[in-house]
Amino acid sequence: MSMSLKDLTDLLKKRHEKLVPVLETSLYAINMEYVECDYQSILVKEGDEVAIIPPVSGG
Repeated sequence: MSMSLKDLTDLLKKRHEKLVPVLETSLYAINMEYVECDYQSILVKEGDEVAIIPPVSGG
């Protein structure tokens, strides 16, 4: 089974509404490789590792 990264993100937003601001500003990686900002067509397959990297700041 596979789904687009956009569909996965939409599902997470629906299930965890408090994460919406974080998900909208995060970077994504699949199997330890960053994905492009336009991630609508990227497919996530069963067994893939998806990382959501939220923005951070510091000094």
